[in-house]
Amino acid sequence: MRKTTKMEKAKKFRAKKRAGLVIFLSAMLTMSACSSAANPAEQTTNTTASTTTAAQAAAPASTVSTASASLSGLTAAGLVKLDDEDYTADWSETASTTITLAGTGASVNGSGAKAADGSVTITAAGTYVLSGTLSDGQILVDTADTESVRIILNGVDLTDSDSAPIYIKSAEKVILTLAEGTANTVTDGQTYTLNEDEEPSAAIFSKADLTINGTGSLNVTANYKDGITSKDDLNIVSGTIDIQAADDGMVGKDRVYVEGGTITIDAAGDGIKSTNDTDAEKGFVAIKGGTFDIKAGNDGIQGETNVVADGGEFNIVTGGGHENGPEHTTEMGGGFGGFSGGQRPEGGMRGPRGSGDPGTGQGPAVDENGAAIDPTNTAGTGSATGNTSGETADTSDETTGTSSKAADASDTAADAAGSADSDSDTTTTSTETESDSMKGIKAGSVLTVNGGTFVIDSADDALHSNGVVEVTGGSLQISTGDDAVHGETDLIIADGTIDIQASYEGLEAQNITIDGGDIHVVSSDDGVNASEAAAVTETETPTDGTASTDEAAADTSISSEEAAASASNSTASVVTASASASTAALKTVNSTTSSDTAAATGEARGMGGGGFGMGAGNAQLTINGGTLTVDAEGDGLDSNGSITMTGGTVTVYGPTSSGNGSLDYDGTFNLSGGDLIVAGSTGMAQAPSDSSSQLSIAMTFGSTQTAGTQVDIKDSEGSTVASVTPSKDFGMVLVSSTKLKDGGTYTVSAGGSEIVTFTISGSVTTWVNESGVTTAASGGRGGMGGGRP
Repeated sequence: MRKTTKMEKAKKFRAKKRAGLVIFLSAMLTMSACSSAANPAEQTTNTTASTTTAAQAAAPASTVSTASASLSGLTAAGLVKLDDEDYTADWSETASTTITLAGTGASVNGSGAKAADGSVTITAAGTYVLSGTLSDGQILVDTADTESVRIILNGVDLTDSDSAPIYIKSAEKVILTLAEGTANTVTDGQTYTLNEDEEPSAAIFSKADLTINGTGSLNVTANYKDGITSKDDLNIVSGTIDIQAADDGMVGKDRVYVEGGTITIDAAGDGIKSTNDTDAEKGFVAIKGGTFDIKAGNDGIQGETNVVADGGEFNIVTGGGHENGPEHTTEMGGGFGGFSGGQRPEGGMRGPRGSGDPGTGQGPAVDENGAAIDPTNTAGTGSATGNTSGETADTSDETTGTSSKAADASDTAADAAGSADSDSDTTTTSTETESDSMKGIKAGSVLTVNGGTFVIDSADDALHSNGVVEVTGGSLQISTGDDAVHGETDLIIADGTIDIQASYEGLEAQNITIDGGDIHVVSSDDGVNASEAAAVTETETPTDGTASTDEAAADTSISSEEAAASASNSTASVVTASASASTAALKTVNSTTSSDTAAATGEARGMGGGGFGMGAGNAQLTINGGTLTVDAEGDGLDSNGSITMTGGTVTVYGPTSSGNGSLDYDGTFNLSGGDLIVAGSTGMAQAPSDSSSQLSIAMTFGSTQTAGTQVDIKDSEGSTVASVTPSKDFGMVLVSSTKLKDGGTYTVSAGGSEIVTFTISGSVTTWVNESGVTTAASGGRGGMGGGRP
């Protein structure tokens, strides 16, 4: 059930830390002015992060890639092969045992079953045809036979007030067939009498493999907890299934496989999930097809290891939809290079950037450009130690019929999720409840979308993996209160259509590779954010035995972006997953940051790129193809490390605030192909690096141009090189195209009026204003070259 107290406290905790970055920047500016020749290591505070643990995919560590990424090749059809009997829906009364239900009793015609005390017990393999009404009783399957039990629901209405109406206690496999043309209902009570194993826990509960087929309908009302649960495999072949559940809709511990059917779920907890976290080959959800309408208080679809969708039609709403997402206050997005630009917000993708005041998590107020209104206490506040927290990976745990989840990869360690009822304010760790994870589709290792049509409206991330997200096809329409597509380590888009209509951040992972597809992103913060994967601590706090709580230590872990914010060079070995990852495991990561190595991380690049003498991180954004359009309030394309573009078409609108940039990278931006157009503010403007082989033009205007003003760049023959009509106000336009040639003469027009004519002469990026070609300022915004005027 949903609980909000802890989540509200955690949001307030994150909000308090949101503005602390400004104090740190003020301190760094002061020290820089006083001692410009000082060793950068002497200008920072030594910071040592505690040993942390990351819940990541069990796969070889990924490396920065500048080429097309390798896909896992996972498919639902490849993961699951059903037996012939799983598809068999035919039956005959002469070859079956018939069970006629009559209110408080039942009659049995045939062998293998007996009726007593208002219930029916099946003790042998075979086919059993059920019809009629059972007002307060149970269908119990308890057999040691090695052959399957087939139960034909031929128009039944089953009710049990204190247990599961269908309880499969022991069997090799049970196949539940929904007879053609029949409507079947299963209803339980709000309280159960549980056995020594705390079972059963669902209206239809099976300790054996369970397959549902047939063309009839099944309506399940689960007032106690889950709708349909299998402690082994749960396979849905066909049928019309409608579930209303007090907790989860469908649960298959070892797997959930759906091949077809029409499934409607309204669940207070998760919609569909698989929970096995001890076997790397299990704990997955595989969907080959079907129609899904899922409304979940928590996650829509969750796999402890992998989630794979080959096809199907999905309508998923979680946590009340994107309008019910976490609070995001205005922050210093894009900021001053490495200290803020491109970093994952503190608190995962939900919270502020920067480390805040390490003593209290409190910072000063900032204006619309991210500057401190009253910058006091500028000395000694640059350390990222103290009450800081890293990001944690999303896990779930199955214990005695009660679910428990660790903190999401997009949550801070202080925001660890669980289902314990403790509400103590005196502990040093902050515990959120199961309601904290309200993602559309979530995987522990690999989330692969090969096809299908998805409409997702989620309070939390729409697509989320603690390891890798792959999109190789399909159509996705996304509205989310947090990240639209989040892979903790890798995000690979090979094909498909992704329409992100509302998000906090659009695409996010440590390594983002776009090889194809048609992508449109609308974000209230960064459109595309390549930021380093989290290193986290997961601890377990004992509870009263009815729930398990996975908590992360909020005060002892430090995320990679916070280490960067303290001008330290992190020696953390971040656990990442390659695109071929298919398992999940816990890995221990020792993360030690040391400011005395800061000087070795890269040259100072002023207030852009890597910031004050800081080096770039390991994050990588690679664009090889496809079409990407970004409409961002924060940074457009943001990388803690570097950007590589070899092809494709990229258009960025925004930001309008000078505290962010259309391009924001800490390392290099090597551009060798494709078409790039950005239109945004001038304050933090960057251009591709001087190492790029393709030329660019960056036009800065003397005054802000209004949205809808068409900008054209034409060559000396009057041919259009590029034309753009930004959807936001803008102060600069940057264009890179294979049509631009060294020595060529070009004219920039805005609103139909010619602004300036100029000639490219030897520069990779030619900066232009209304007076003509300008000279890029030394050390200006622009990373390893491509500075601004």
